[in-house]
Amino acid sequence: MSTEDKIWEDFIALNSRDEPTFELLPRVGELEDRRNWTVDTSFATADAIAAMEAADADPLPATEDREGYNGDRHYEYWISGAQLASKIQQTAAEHKVEPGIYAELGAASGRVVRHLARRRAFGEIWAFDINWRHIVWMERHLPTNIIPVQTSSIPTLPLEDASVDVFSAWSVFSHIETFELQWLAEIRRVLKPGGIALLSVVTENQIGRMDKTWPMYEPLTTHPRWSPTFADELKEQGKIVLRWRNDRSYASNVVYTKEYIFRMWSRMFEIADYQEQYPDYQDMIVLKKR
Repeated sequence: MSTEDKIWEDFIALNSRDEPTFELLPRVGELEDRRNWTVDTSFATADAIAAMEAADADPLPATEDREGYNGDRHYEYWISGAQLASKIQQTAAEHKVEPGIYAELGAASGRVVRHLARRRAFGEIWAFDINWRHIVWMERHLPTNIIPVQTSSIPTLPLEDASVDVFSAWSVFSHIETFELQWLAEIRRVLKPGGIALLSVVTENQIGRMDKTWPMYEPLTTHPRWSPTFADELKEQGKIVLRWRNDRSYASNVVYTKEYIFRMWSRMFEIADYQEQYPDYQDMIVLKKR
């Protein structure tokens, strides 16, 4: 699409004038292919997982309608969302956070919120994404106790001050080119005192461990900014943006150092926990509003 063909929203959001139609996959209980290469299912018993499958009556999105998550391994996609939903509930309980309002930035087509909604895990569930197609998919095909709202690259959320108990953003800060600190400030604004945010990031941990089988390997190593000394340069800079396009946002890979995160993000939050390689190919930080 040329610049002349774009509407103004295309510069800060995705697919805003789309009139979506979708190919739907069956509900999880009807899938014959049960491949799962990456998700540790020890978060629940086999009986509990079977009960989750039976309770989920909603269709699954096609691969192209879920940011490509898990390729054609549709069961793995579903259970990865169940795993993260359980992690969110577990972390909230560990930090004694009330299950009032939950908000997720970068919810895509509801990989995680579909599980939280079915479990009635929170009183309100807000699902934000930059892509209008994802918002429409959730509105049409997921439970009505999810509130899907399109956002943009501008760091603002339609939520009241100090209203949110638990916030999450999975594989979002690994793509925020410029306004990372502003988004953190916005998350801080909407969190209640004592509220928590679970965020995932790509750091030197992944750079040191990744191989050609990792989904991030090709995007990182084929970028012109990549070099044999990338890890050393990252250590010096603290954060490096590998930008693929200049005419819109959500077109970059962003890599941080753990030292940068602790030095910069701790100015706004208490860093309550840091787990390497969770989930899968990123690190997870739990931030708590003081």
